[in-house]
Amino acid sequence: MYCLKKIPVFMLGVFLVLIPAVVMAGGGQSKTGSGGERNIGASGPYGKYTQAITLSTTRIMDSTIKFDPSNSDMRSWEENRLSKAFEQELGVKFTYKWIATDTDSNLAKWNAAIATGDIPDFAMVTDNVYKLLYEADLIADMGQIFKDYASPELVAMLPENFYDQMTIDGKMLGIPLPNKGYHSGTVLWIRKDWLDRLSLSIPKTIDDVIAVARAFKKGNLGGPDTIGIIFSNNNHGGPTIEYGDGKWSGFVNGFGAYLNYWIVKNGKLEFSEVQPEMRTALLAMQGLYKEGLINRDFAVANAQVAQEYFSSGKAGLVYSTTWMTHSTMMSLHANDPKADIINIFPPSQPGKTFPVQSNSPTARRIFISKFCKNPEAVVKLANLNLKWQRDNFSYYIEDSNNQYFKYLPWGDYLTPVDADMKVGAAIRDAVEGSGKLDPRAITLYPGIEGFYTQWQAARDGDALTWFIIKLWGPGGSITTLNDAYDKKLILDNAFNGLPTDTMSLKGDLINSALEAVMFDVVAGTDISVWDRAVRQWYANGGTQITNEVNEWYRNTKK
Repeated sequence: MYCLKKIPVFMLGVFLVLIPAVVMAGGGQSKTGSGGERNIGASGPYGKYTQAITLSTTRIMDSTIKFDPSNSDMRSWEENRLSKAFEQELGVKFTYKWIATDTDSNLAKWNAAIATGDIPDFAMVTDNVYKLLYEADLIADMGQIFKDYASPELVAMLPENFYDQMTIDGKMLGIPLPNKGYHSGTVLWIRKDWLDRLSLSIPKTIDDVIAVARAFKKGNLGGPDTIGIIFSNNNHGGPTIEYGDGKWSGFVNGFGAYLNYWIVKNGKLEFSEVQPEMRTALLAMQGLYKEGLINRDFAVANAQVAQEYFSSGKAGLVYSTTWMTHSTMMSLHANDPKADIINIFPPSQPGKTFPVQSNSPTARRIFISKFCKNPEAVVKLANLNLKWQRDNFSYYIEDSNNQYFKYLPWGDYLTPVDADMKVGAAIRDAVEGSGKLDPRAITLYPGIEGFYTQWQAARDGDALTWFIIKLWGPGGSITTLNDAYDKKLILDNAFNGLPTDTMSLKGDLINSALEAVMFDVVAGTDISVWDRAVRQWYANGGTQITNEVNEWYRNTKK
């Protein structure tokens, strides 16, 4: 499968003894997996085991998680409100192989566990760990088990490509769980009070955006060093998309160009940054730089610097995530209470409307050991998790002080991929309708009632939360993103598989080299340098990566 091959047995010496002999023989108890006889228990998504079973797992420590030895609801990882409920309602107990302090130490523990065969029954894992477990042939085929045990509500929350992400060699290895995405999609934030001062209209095309930036600069609305549009060195996209102000993505998306993305072109997957559309977008950014419409230090200005430019009143336009309101707007308001900003969907070239990129949703990868005696129990845990959310969210999952959802084996509650956006739209529907939230929204999007209460307080002038009206509800940035999503104007990254062999070996290197040239071009270097860099990208591994990615694409579309 696209150069993701299992390691032959004779190469596993590097892992010491990968799996104890008794396990390799396929029977008996061992330190790998839960051991013991299989205890099927009652059938169905919520069937309780007649005798309690114990599943081993792992976690990465979260500094915000609270424990209280005097309170059985939050005493420890093994004893808390959720672990007690899982045992009472399903007959499932937990033990922890380890609690890692961070991702690096977690990876080291996984390497050691794979080497000795002392692996947990299940755990949520990163792509890198999942790949190691796959190569060691340690992941259970969960295809039929998931079909047999997953609740209809859980299945309904999973988009088709989540199954693709867990399917290798035609088998669903482990299970996907819901995970929200899209919330980092870019919008264009504009100083509305500056538009009004110059009697300018809200821009409708990318040409209008440039014209507005030029007018802001010429009018010195932010002082003699006014910046038309802020850009930072935060130009990453795709799976490594970064948050914050000054993103390039919203601007280049207006030309049909995408950062660090795989796009479908003529029936094949192509890397976005080597496409002709990126060339056009870079030349447009170069024109902005030459005209002095963007900050001269864009190549070294991080997102924090970009925030300071905007919040200090020096700039009139910035591409940012939907929640820039949390920080930048609050600072701007503190510096200038009369400042007014609005957000719009990033405009495109005249006569066109290109979708924007975002953090495409990726499944929570739940590894289940092929030696786990009750692999269906993990599916039941997810079913019950979701049932609690819909039946009694505030008790099981999140009260105002303890946030019990952090005790879940996957560290968070389960949400649809579009959850954040739909909250914004549901609040708008309530505000513009009866004033009450749709009961269906309350069921689907846990916590929305609290968000609506915050929105109402902001609407009524609460000094601490006033900015929330810029986030959710009518005119809110997240609502803007939802409307784009409904119009299919948010583009998914077309490749969501595991890193291919060549991608792991050379991808970061050749992509970084190309990125460096992109910065040079914006700062004035002739575009021929980018043309040469594209050829080098293909020659130095890009062609092989493209072939491997397309092999994955063909396999997932069978």
